[in-house]
Amino acid sequence: MVKINTQKCIGCGSCCQCCPCQAITMVNNKPKADAKKCIGCGSCCQCCPLKLIKLSV
Repeated sequence: MVKINTQKCIGCGSCCQCCPCQAITMVNNKPKADAKKCIGCGSCCQCCPLKLIKLSV
């Protein structure tokens, strides 16, 4: 599962676009991760231009 710092997020949607599982959607211009779809690959962490997404254990 991923942890997203939505307070600092600029709402660019990069995380949604690069997620191979489509586990992240934009809600009110902020990303929301679906734990049931996330496979923990880290693609979203690498795509975020502000590095606001971290994998959580």
